[in-house]
Amino acid sequence: MPDPATAPARRKRPDRRFVCLTCGRSVRMERTGAPAKLCSPLCRSLHYNPPRQCRTCGVWFLPSRVFKDYCSEDCRRPRKLCGWCGREFRPRASDARLGRANCCSRRCRTAQRRCGLPIETTRRVCETCGTEFSIFPRDVRSGKTRRHCSSACRKRRVTLRCQTCGRRFSRKRTEASRSRFCSVRCYRRSTGETSIEKAIRLCLRDSGIPFEAEAKIARWSVDFLVASRWVVEADGAYWHAKPSVRARDTRRDTQMARLGYRVVRLSEPDIRRDPECVIRALLASGLPKSKISPPRQIALPI
Repeated sequence: MPDPATAPARRKRPDRRFVCLTCGRSVRMERTGAPAKLCSPLCRSLHYNPPRQCRTCGVWFLPSRVFKDYCSEDCRRPRKLCGWCGREFRPRASDARLGRANCCSRRCRTAQRRCGLPIETTRRVCETCGTEFSIFPRDVRSGKTRRHCSSACRKRRVTLRCQTCGRRFSRKRTEASRSRFCSVRCYRRSTGETSIEKAIRLCLRDSGIPFEAEAKIARWSVDFLVASRWVVEADGAYWHAKPSVRARDTRRDTQMARLGYRVVRLSEPDIRRDPECVIRALLASGLPKSKISPPRQIALPI
């Protein structure tokens, strides 16, 4: 056994210390390795999860998974008094945060909105099934009219009879009050032609040219069929100025040309300016002058 007097002196380990980042104390480091920063689990918890101030009462608290911005359930969802019935209730967190929780239930909220309106003004009877239903008070104030209790009653179809041909056809219930004809052809035959169609008809009649109004060609109905070969169309200034209607008219003219018909389209301003333009257009498209009886002196376009 070595003699302690002659044995070499034992080397002392250096005193290693660090300053805690949370409390600021100088603490001796017990273990070697990575330098320590926090002295205790409490300081570690306070460092990584610092206290917060409650948004409602202002008290400082340690946040958790449930309470992050509020210290308790009473602060997160404070109890309020219903603006209609006066009962105490606890609103939802989202409504309380946005400040829109004024009533305890939907019934109280609807009653509060209806305040100032009698109950009879918000009740309606469905025209389809006869069920009594309620509408929003804002619809009453704005003057909106609801005649059906649901979309199924509104979209239910009814059977009507055409006033021109007598054929039965179906329409939506919302369109039944203004639907009297089964097709555009029956509508035009019943109510008569438009003002520009009337001008063309009178001009063709005075010229003695044989024609047929609202003639049926394949699946189309044309305004005028002149001499069994020429098709005259009177285009209104509003509808026929739309791109979709123009494209449809172009496709229709192409199909008419394949069937051997010559299409003459006249715009509303030209017809109102000079109804005789239909005769000049027909002569320019190849209509023989012998079809005009009695012969008239029509200036051909240059």
